[in-house]
Amino acid sequence: MNAATTALPAERRLATSALTLGILSLVLLGVLFPILGGFTTPIFAAAAGLAAIICGSVALRRRQAGGLAITGIVLGGLGFLGATGLVVFALIFVGAWQIAA
Repeated sequence: MNAATTALPAERRLATSALTLGILSLVLLGVLFPILGGFTTPIFAAAAGLAAIICGSVALRRRQAGGLAITGIVLGGLGFLGATGLVVFALIFVGAWQIAA
C-alpha cells in the first residue's frame, strides 16, 4: 500500500475532521479533565467542539458524507456545551465558595 491509496477522498475530509474533533472534545472533557484537572482542559475541549461544529457545517453545505458530518456536529456540540457548562459552574460556584471562606 502506498500513501495515495490510503488517503481519504477529498469529499470526506471535512466530515472526517468534524467527527475526529468531536470525539477529541469529548475525550478531553470526559477522560483528561478528571485526570489532569486545571482550567485549560475544558477550554481546549470547547475549542475542539466548536471546530467540529464548524467543520461539520461546512461539510454539510458541500454535501460531503452527511452521516459523518452530522455525528461530528452532535459530538462537537456535546463537548462544547459540556465544557462551557463546566467553566461557568467553576466560575460561579468555586468563586462564590472562595469569597465565602
